[in-house]
Amino acid sequence: MDRSEIIRNNPIGEGLEAFLTSFARLCETKEITWGGEVPDQLDQLGDEDVRDLVYELLSALWNLRTSRQLPSSTGHGSLRTDFLDLEASFEREGFDYKCVKPLLKAVVAKKSNEEIWDQVYHILVPSTPLFRPILSNL
Repeated sequence: MDRSEIIRNNPIGEGLEAFLTSFARLCETKEITWGGEVPDQLDQLGDEDVRDLVYELLSALWNLRTSRQLPSSTGHGSLRTDFLDLEASFEREGFDYKCVKPLLKAVVAKKSNEEIWDQVYHILVPSTPLFRPILSNL
């Protein structure tokens, strides 16, 4: 099956409800109002809050059947393997959680399954190539 077919056959459904409830509670605790757009609420959160949300969201996505069926962005294994690699990269100093905000925004705005999984793949694609040719100044 291709990626779109896997996503279509395995809808997220209520699989992210616990995350969405947690997000709503966090906003309530921080006294962030829901009157504006979803990006407004996310932009009002501090880095530590965003980090915690990212961990919680990736855990929820990891537990979905779809992540076991979708292929890894590297072509080896399933998407679940990529989640583990991404989580390991979070532990490195200097990781910029802002790159994950589009995924958070897609989930909180309850975008389509396809859009959410597209955002997942977007953050999993390495930003630098694995192999770079060495250029010399001859």
